[in-house]
Amino acid sequence: MKFLTGVFYSFPIQLVLVHAKKHHFLLLFWVFLTLLVTSTIGQHYGINYLYLDPEYLGEVDFLSFFIVGMALGGFLVTWNITAYILHAHRFPFLATIHRPFGVFMLNNSLIPLAFLGVYIYCLVSFQRDDEFASTQMVLSNVLGLVAGIVAIIFLAGTYFFQTNKDIWQILGLRREDEALDIQMTAAGENTLPSMLIWRVDTYLNTSLRPRIVRSVAHYDVAMLLKVYRQHHGNAVFIEVTGLVLLLGLGLLIDYEFFRVPAGASVLVLFGLLVALTGAFSYWIRGWRAAMYVALILGLNALMQHDLFKYANHAYGLDYETKPAAYTLERLDSLSSPAIRARDRAHWQGMLDEWAAKHPVSGGRKPKMVLINASGGGLRAGLFTTKVMQQADSLCHGRLMDHSFLLSGASGGMLGLAYYRQLAWLARQDTAINKNGVEHGDAMAADMLNPVFFTIVVNDLFFPWQHFEVAGREYRKDRAYIFEQTFNRSTDSLLNHPLAYFREAEARQEMPCMVLSPTIINDGRKCYISPHPVSWLTRPANVDRSLRQPQVDGIDFGSFYKNQGADSLLLTSALRMNATFPYILPNVALPSNPLTEVMDAGLRDNFGLETSTRFIHQFADWLNEHTSGVVLLEIRGHEQFEMIEDYQGQSFLDKVFSPVGNLIANWSEIQDYQHDFLIDYASEAMNGKLDVLVFEYTPAEGAEKASVSLHLTRRERYDILQATSSAQNRAEFQRLQAMGLGLGR
Repeated sequence: MKFLTGVFYSFPIQLVLVHAKKHHFLLLFWVFLTLLVTSTIGQHYGINYLYLDPEYLGEVDFLSFFIVGMALGGFLVTWNITAYILHAHRFPFLATIHRPFGVFMLNNSLIPLAFLGVYIYCLVSFQRDDEFASTQMVLSNVLGLVAGIVAIIFLAGTYFFQTNKDIWQILGLRREDEALDIQMTAAGENTLPSMLIWRVDTYLNTSLRPRIVRSVAHYDVAMLLKVYRQHHGNAVFIEVTGLVLLLGLGLLIDYEFFRVPAGASVLVLFGLLVALTGAFSYWIRGWRAAMYVALILGLNALMQHDLFKYANHAYGLDYETKPAAYTLERLDSLSSPAIRARDRAHWQGMLDEWAAKHPVSGGRKPKMVLINASGGGLRAGLFTTKVMQQADSLCHGRLMDHSFLLSGASGGMLGLAYYRQLAWLARQDTAINKNGVEHGDAMAADMLNPVFFTIVVNDLFFPWQHFEVAGREYRKDRAYIFEQTFNRSTDSLLNHPLAYFREAEARQEMPCMVLSPTIINDGRKCYISPHPVSWLTRPANVDRSLRQPQVDGIDFGSFYKNQGADSLLLTSALRMNATFPYILPNVALPSNPLTEVMDAGLRDNFGLETSTRFIHQFADWLNEHTSGVVLLEIRGHEQFEMIEDYQGQSFLDKVFSPVGNLIANWSEIQDYQHDFLIDYASEAMNGKLDVLVFEYTPAEGAEKASVSLHLTRRERYDILQATSSAQNRAEFQRLQAMGLGLGR
């Protein structure tokens, strides 16, 4: 019993209890990090990869983990500094011992050590199972992590041991000086209230030996507090260093060498937040809750002023000229019967170009292909690229010739746009292999690390660096880094304004492409194309309808003509089409009132609505000039998923399930609507509509790849294998049987 009591009142155990009772935010950071590294949260979007698979200069190795380890060591030191500032006064014996902060940090290591043990276990499991890393590589990564932690602790320890003073040093006395006790006793009338002192019987010294805590009742409280204040000053140096480091890295976001693993930058930010929150709590003490509320309200008020406002822009657009009027009257005027008829005539001219390239052969009309690609991060981008390569090979390289319209959302459209450009360039240069494996690697290249790194070191403060596109100035933020990273991976093949693609589409040297990000102000679609598409903004039979339907979309090119719509970079249009909340910033368009757009998947994650509207608008031409339309749908996830059991729901499940289930089932809800759209499109085509569905389905027993901007080796392998699933093989056979490669 005495042993258990001794353990209970040891300094390490009592520090854990102090954290559990006081200042819970010190524990919350460790809890959050533990949930991340155990993949309890963030796995669906690959955020756990920031720590389990950190990249630096395109590699996951000793160096990348060493940098993460250094950041983790820095966070550990800052966390201990903050805990020391907030809790050291509860343990006045610290001021009387040699190297008080070192002793405090050593005894305060139970929580960090528990996290580190969990982290290393998850790291080893992940690298072995998901990255197929060898034992030697796994060991190297673990050593890198530990070496980084040790290096920072050693540097911080050296600094604090040289600068922190104990009570003997403050008084200028030697530890063995007997006069010390006399001086302390004389001053001992002013002592700490016993209620503030937390009971501790033993502690570990810097030699890892247990020591008994001696009474400090005879020490002057003012003398003790002087020791702590001197330590606080040194702590501020560490905190300022962290802030300067983040701001410095923010200046260097263009240089890959300085883009440390995003997980490391997040840890530096966490350290800064811990330090600031700790300082705030230390100074305001009992007023914490009220001051936090006042701070939030104050920041909210400041953000309403132009000085603190920041909006992401679409690169190429002119934000200096008079903004476009976004009114119901203008929406109606740009979708009038005369304008829609004019734009349909323009597209019919392109249809005639397509028909001229596919003459009737053997009395049989050609088939037209419409391709839709779903969203789903790099998973959808890689899957779309590989499906297109395989499908085109089965069509003897003529799939793009038969395709007229491409549409879709998010990652799938990144892959589809990239392959369209490859196919167009390959036609001009036979040295280009559009079906090479390197193009799949390009679509799978990591973008998570540079985007998250930029969020932490740049966007969370205020993006103030600028760059130019066609003489127009824009801010550098995570959207800029996203496009730069994508261009680097794809050799900048898509880094051109919309006008660059107009002639090739008009001559049908490449299929037309329509992007459709969602306007979050009112839910309308923003149809982006080098060609006028007002016919997409209303139903086909609007002029015969008894009830006039609303305009549910805008023709971007016409609407923002005076704001330089033709100059919009395709990479920016693709980014607008793939703007997942928080990962990428919503894009503000130059209109009055200001409008913002985000991911096309909010309204149509598959692009099917665009294709079926096209069929309805040009059904007469299609029935006359083709033997039918093939809807080729490439899905980044299964169409039919298992029905979940709702029995045994917890209280929190019942509270959040109505909203959570709506979000989780959003794709399924769209699928139900799309079934009706396909049925109506088939009716418009007099039954001459074929639907081919290629979907990513993980192998049996395999975990589904994350919807992320990072793919592990296991995920890449699983996605590539999915193109050869039984269902997809059957669809490839159907495609091959259509004889598109034979000119029919």
